[in-house]
Amino acid sequence: MKLSYRDKVIAIVLIVILIIVAGSIIFVKPMMDKTALAQAELDKIQQEKKSVEDKIATLETIKQGIRNDLGSIDEYQQLFFTEDYGFEMEREIRAYCEEVGLSVRDLTFSSSATNLLPAAYVPSPYWLAYEMKMDADLYAQLPEAVYDLWNKTAYARGAGQQIGSTTYNIAFNDITQWEDLMPLFDRAATHEKAIYIPSYSLSNVGEEGTSSLAFTIYHIVPMDVEQVQAAEDNDGVLPTDEVSAEETPAEVSTDEPAA
Repeated sequence: MKLSYRDKVIAIVLIVILIIVAGSIIFVKPMMDKTALAQAELDKIQQEKKSVEDKIATLETIKQGIRNDLGSIDEYQQLFFTEDYGFEMEREIRAYCEEVGLSVRDLTFSSSATNLLPAAYVPSPYWLAYEMKMDADLYAQLPEAVYDLWNKTAYARGAGQQIGSTTYNIAFNDITQWEDLMPLFDRAATHEKAIYIPSYSLSNVGEEGTSSLAFTIYHIVPMDVEQVQAAEDNDGVLPTDEVSAEETPAEVSTDEPAA
């Protein structure tokens, strides 16, 4: 059957269209799929990049928080003695007793041991917060701690911590009344370090009196805050001192001497 010119043109156009459609299916669609996958991977990477950038943006805030924590650590650790202070404390006790006129008959101290440092003590009247008590406080005269407890914002006391300690036992001569021991109580209360008095006693024998007093000091191995701060300022790497050429040991030659 002979095709007319018009039919031939239509057939050629259809063949071209089929080739284009088939080519798009065979070649273009896989490329589009690859592009879609690449775009999804790019979106994922950009999201990860944004997450990293957000973390980097908070780095300075974190560093400032660490600096504040280090400052608090340095402040609190000043309240404790160091582990090697035992004999120094004995001399300090004897010197202070002599200063206030107390005659020391005997002074002993135990070997250092690990003991529980209790949580901070809060006076019992401040522990309670209940409706009748709060209603009776018409002029807001209760301590702030009571309102914190009532509003459920009171700071929860944590458990005690194990810490090093040394206990000293002092026996005195010629102590007949409690007032004679008050300078030691005052000294313990105003001392810049942590001191705890677990026991004391007083007994009268005729005109003479004897007394004893025990107190405990708490000690730690302090953190080198300056070193930690230096490492933090150097992105976690401790700075090292440069070694000069004079301090560098000379290389030792292992060659046999010439004959």
